[in-house]
Parts: sequence; C-alpha cells; structure tokens
Amino acid sequence: MQTQELREYQVDFEKIRDTIRSDFKELFKAREQFIKDYTIKTISSLKLDDYVTGKGSPSFCNRIENELNAWGNIHGSTAKKFGIYYGVDGDDKEKKYRIGKGEFGTSINNAFEKVKSSIVELIKNENNFDVLKKNPISPMFKGKILSVYHPDKFLNIFSATYLDYFINMLGLENNSKSELDKQNRLLEFKNRDLVMKSWSIFEFNKFLYKSFGKPNNDLKDDELSKELKDAKLKDFLPIENVKFEFVNLQTDGLPKSNSIENKNKKKWITRYNQRILKE
Repeated sequence: MQTQELREYQVDFEKIRDTIRSDFKELFKAREQFIKDYTIKTISSLKLDDYVTGKGSPSFCNRIENELNAWGNIHGSTAKKFGIYYGVDGDDKEKKYRIGKGEFGTSINNAFEKVKSSIVELIKNENNFDVLKKNPISPMFKGKILSVYHPDKFLNIFSATYLDYFINMLGLENNSKSELDKQNRLLEFKNRDLVMKSWSIFEFNKFLYKSFGKPNNDLKDDELSKELKDAKLKDFLPIENVKFEFVNLQTDGLPKSNSIENKNKKKWITRYNQRILKE
C-alpha cells in the first residue's frame, strides 16, 4: 500500500479514535477482572466444571469466549477448540465430557490436566515463539489467551482468514501459515509506521476493521440475495499459497502483424492469462 493511501485511511480513523477508546473502557475492565480471577495458580487448580463450556455456568471457557467477545470473536469454531468440553459431537447427541483433540489423550482427567498445563505454558512463554507454535492449544483459542493476558504483545485477531485478508489489503509479504507469524507481520507493519507506532494494539485492530471491513469470504451465500451472489467477489488467496512464475515476454523486434510467429505468441499469452485468472 502506498503511504499516501495509508495516510488517508489514518486521517479517517482519527475521527473516531477517541470515541473508540472511551467506548471500550468497560471491556478493558472486564479483561483486567478476568486475568485477576484466573491467575496461573488458579488455572492450575481449576476443577473440570470450572473450566468447560456447556454446563451453563460461568467458567474459564464461557467467560473468555462470551464476556470478552468484543476483545476478539472466537465463536466461529466449535467447542472442540477448548481442548475439553461438555456437550455433543456431530450425530452423537449425548451430552458428556469430550476431548477436543487426540493429542490430549483418551482419559478425561489426563486430558484436562494437559489442557491446563498447556494454557499455563502459553501465558508464561509469551516471548518464545517456538514454544508457542508447538503448544497443542487450537490456534484461535491460543490467540485469544495470548491477547487477553498480553494485550501489548499480541494482536486480537485470531482467524487465519481475517489475518490473510488484512495482510493482503496492506500489500504485505508473508510466507508463513502460522497465525502467530501473520499477527506478528501485521504488528511489525504497525510499529514501523510513524503514525501507528504510538497506537495501542487494540486501536490498530479497530483501524483495520474500520478501514477495510471484513473479508467477502466471511459472507455465506445463503445470507445473500440472489442478485448479490454473482456480484460477491472472492478475496485474494493467502500470499503464502500464491505460486509465482517468471514469464519473459521480451522480443527482439516488432513482428509483422500477420506472421505465424506473432499469432502463436498471442495465443500463448492469452492461454497464460486465462490460466492465471482461473488460479
């Protein structure tokens, strides 16, 4: 993105920046209360029902997902993201304690202890990306935990789709599939910019949404009228999935318009462009 274009977005955002900070004072209080209620010591000693979602009572998972929803929405994925939960699983409608990921094991009690220790590991190792990436907590839940406990270090956008979208809109390069790396790429951009480097990460989050909205891919076709379905534009692929190919179109001279060689080149270029459009 060109600097002038970025400055225009920033000028527009300045009109609401003070209002945003004022409106979210209660949210910041809720975050502070959450981390006071769930210290590392408290998390380590949690009982199962004090952790899981699905029991209908305030718990670690319920509160971080719902009370702090405005801090970053993680409702888009199932309760499996929490590592262990109480509820159904697909066609199995029996409500019971369930393990979200195979790597946590098959024992409910052992899985719960591993989930708790994994959450503690995240909170204690915010500066060690190798540890954070290997941690078995699901990416969206991992991102939410890190952002809530370390709001000055982690971007409160957790979906890979949204991260890809903002990276593409800003024209940034990225070659990693890790959500943590994508967050970090966006924060590097923020912190290098003369205007945004003084903003809080929370303000940067609001700037991205205010300036660029949400990905088109986030809109489901069944939510659109018939007239809008064909007009819906798909967002760019994540940059790490794009395959680059160098094509040398230089010629030694201007060929005659009726030459066979010139016609073949035109056909080749047309096929190439069509292939790019399909990809």
